Amino acid sequence: MTLRVVVVPPAGDLFHALYDAMPAGAVALRTLGVELSFGEVDLIHLHHPERLVARGQTEEDSYRSDYRRFIDTLGASMIRVVWTMHNRRPHKGDAGWGKELYAAWARIADAVIHQSHWGMDLMVDALPYRTDAHHEIIPLGHLGANMPPNEERPLLERSMGMTHCALRFGVLGNPLRAKRVDMIMRAFSRGAGADRQLLVTAVEPGAPIPDDPRVTVIPRRTRADRSTVNMYLRVCDALVCAHRGESYLCSGQVSDAIGAGIPILAGSLPFFREIMRDAARYFDDTEAGLTELFARLTPEDIETGKRRSTALQEEYSWGPIADRTLRLFREVL
Repeated sequence: MTLRVVVVPPAGDLFHALYDAMPAGAVALRTLGVELSFGEVDLIHLHHPERLVARGQTEEDSYRSDYRRFIDTLGASMIRVVWTMHNRRPHKGDAGWGKELYAAWARIADAVIHQSHWGMDLMVDALPYRTDAHHEIIPLGHLGANMPPNEERPLLERSMGMTHCALRFGVLGNPLRAKRVDMIMRAFSRGAGADRQLLVTAVEPGAPIPDDPRVTVIPRRTRADRSTVNMYLRVCDALVCAHRGESYLCSGQVSDAIGAGIPILAGSLPFFREIMRDAARYFDDTEAGLTELFARLTPEDIETGKRRSTALQEEYSWGPIADRTLRLFREVL
């Protein structure tokens, strides 16, 4: 039986990788119109509730009341809801509304996919899920298949105005304050050697940057396309993640790092330690700790991290992850 599935939101490299790995004909992806067609959808696969609809010029009170009514109607229907928990609550916007929204979805979810044991333990206590909701741990896959061979690194460096260096670290992804990019740049400038560089794309235009010629900043406001992200990854030897805040459960940076076969310098978010294990180097979440890590890392340390990251690719390949996800869909139906 072909399952008719709505994915929310309906775009993103990770979502496409998951559904591309499912057997042909197993799933027919549907989209939501102004009104939900209950006879044409079997299941909603929810990722980010805050991105269900474009808000446009809708008044805040009207938007929220309409959204509450939609969730109530959906919960009373035969459509099943499987929610992959990426966040504790939305990264942006009103925190109170974000918590209310997530709690409302938790009350109607038939199944919940968690991406780490730590995340599941945390969220089972945090949200009012149904007592009969099924909880399962299915990790993120890596994006190595989305990184075909392209130009050699020296050519890419020149095209981006960079010079060759012994090690280059990357701070990539969406520009969010909780990533503490300013702290990472300061720690790099204070701790890294003269033959090291830092590539930063997770900042918006106008963000303050250090007066350091070793730091290359490419600001942006919108999500970078896959080919651009691949270019950034090709010129990096490791990624740096200092995520902190009440909204984080996971990070898509692990999919990029494992796919590219490079390590991560990671802070205290337990997700990184559970997924990356010894393919990451950890610091104590302080600027001093990261400064010290930048100072003592050697090219040999990074090469070891690359081998360990590459070794994780089989474990986090999309085939088994897609099979487990599809099996869960069929169980809830």
